[in-house]
Amino acid sequence: MNKTLYVLAFLMISSMGHAQDPDILLKSIEANNPAIRASAKWLESEKYRSKTGIYPENPDITFNYMRGNPDAIGNQQELEITQKFSFPGYYFAISSMQKMEFSQSEVLAEKTINDILYKAHNEIITLIWLAKKELTLSKRLKESSDLLALMQQGFERKEFSKPALDKVRIYHLNNQTEMAKLKSEIVIHNEILQQLNGGLTVNFTFSDYAPAESLPAFDSLQAKLMEFNPDIRIASLGMEISEQKVKVENMNRLPKIEAGYKGETILNQKLQGIHTGISIPLWENKNKVKQARIEENWSLLNYDQVVSEITSGLKAAYSNAQAVLQNYMNIKELASDSSLSESTFLLLKAGEISFPEYLSEVQLIFENQLNFLEVERDYFVLLNKINLLTGINVK
Repeated sequence: MNKTLYVLAFLMISSMGHAQDPDILLKSIEANNPAIRASAKWLESEKYRSKTGIYPENPDITFNYMRGNPDAIGNQQELEITQKFSFPGYYFAISSMQKMEFSQSEVLAEKTINDILYKAHNEIITLIWLAKKELTLSKRLKESSDLLALMQQGFERKEFSKPALDKVRIYHLNNQTEMAKLKSEIVIHNEILQQLNGGLTVNFTFSDYAPAESLPAFDSLQAKLMEFNPDIRIASLGMEISEQKVKVENMNRLPKIEAGYKGETILNQKLQGIHTGISIPLWENKNKVKQARIEENWSLLNYDQVVSEITSGLKAAYSNAQAVLQNYMNIKELASDSSLSESTFLLLKAGEISFPEYLSEVQLIFENQLNFLEVERDYFVLLNKINLLTGINVK
């Protein structure tokens, strides 16, 4: 999948900070990621490698000068120019095979870019999840801070006991600890994005996803999978390369031809003429052809295995996305209602419920909100996986 498809995939994410858009981040990662840069250099070397060994060998030129003794014999001079070459079809066959190998290298380099951008996209999804989790925890932390202040005042007025105050302190301290861990996680994932960006700082703020929509029909995804997926394309090219290699090895067993010019001067006489020769493939290794044919059969089986494995992966991701989406829609309305926690705190302040009752209810509400955020994150991770496999921008 080319970079444009990942640009579309990143449009799933809204509210990017610092007046930047995902395309800028993608271009930055593509330009600065060490693995992508190394892959580009490797591909460049593969391009030149594909152009080697496809021409006849260099001609040989030999010149011999032998001084005569005694002088009456005269000096002898010999000049020989020879050229060895295979049958013409051999060079076309090996050139075609190496072009296929380079095409395979191009897909492999493309796959490297896709995998890195896929990882970066997952990191952005994780940072959105952590940002939303931080917002949820911030509300809980503010409530516990307000509750602690309220309990402190009540304790000073002798309205609450020391054990009751200590319980609230522990509750607030636990919330502070959770927030510290969460901020540490955000730093870690920002550092991962920075590493993907070649060590350059990533000045983005991630806050929310685009609204989730229905999944496309599975048949359309599967059709795109066969056309796009790099692993399938590499396996398909592998079949073509193996088939061509059989032709190359068969032609390798044909005789090699040698032709040229030979001249000799001795005793004031000059002799010159043509030179021809042919190799007899008497000891040529027939096992190379057998090996090539076995590799051809293996490539067919490997293609079937790769298609089966990738298709199964798509089915699993699609099925999981359907289940997660249903769960996401079921709990979205309830979990997104932030007033539930606030109203519980008001009931506690009014003295209508006890602190243990408040703590139990708040914990239930908080766990439900976190569960919703995790389901939401999982859904977008699965969409990213489907996008990686098929190249379709699903939201």
